[in-house]
Amino acid sequence: MLLNGVILYPENNNDEYKDGITTSKKFWRRIKVKVRVKVRVVVVVKVRVKVMVRTMVKVRVKVRVKVRVVVRVKILLIRKVYYG
Repeated sequence: MLLNGVILYPENNNDEYKDGITTSKKFWRRIKVKVRVKVRVVVVVKVRVKVMVRTMVKVRVKVRVKVRVVVRVKILLIRKVYYG
């Protein structure tokens, strides 16, 4: 059973509850897993150009690349006992 990120299990064990409340924790467990991933990629490129003029033109290029990857993973795991 996969319905919109809601996992309901098991399907066949309907005899394991008393007064609509399951006796064991393994039955009728409703798990909602929400995963939010925010990826921020910040690329900072610094280019330094030094031109030295001495009968020859020398171009010095210094490239600094800073890559910042910020990954935020939020896992919200909500367990509710599903009443039959």
